[in-house]
Amino acid sequence: MKHPHIRISERQQVLLIIPLAVAALLGIWLGVLRPQFRKRAEIGALRAQLERSPFARLSLASLAKAAEHERVLGESVDQEWARTVERLASFEDQRDLRESEFGRIDYKMALFQA
Repeated sequence: MKHPHIRISERQQVLLIIPLAVAALLGIWLGVLRPQFRKRAEIGALRAQLERSPFARLSLASLAKAAEHERVLGESVDQEWARTVERLASFEDQRDLRESEFGRIDYKMALFQA
């Protein structure tokens, strides 16, 4: 039994290639170029937002100075917190003072000294 060979003419080949090429271009557009255009628009919007920021007009030196000031303030707050914790920790075990034979004044003095 002979198999018939399908012969496609050059015109038919061109008519098949054109839709395939259009489909390939559409696939490239949807898969590659469109997300890049979206990212570019997103980056442009972010750039505009950053340019409107008050920090955009400051020099690097003034930003470094502000960062150093914030660091010093942070250290000051950390030290104050450590002092507060230490001061409050000294009153953890007051039971022995309350149950002692000291009078009320002696209790207050012991608390004050602690």
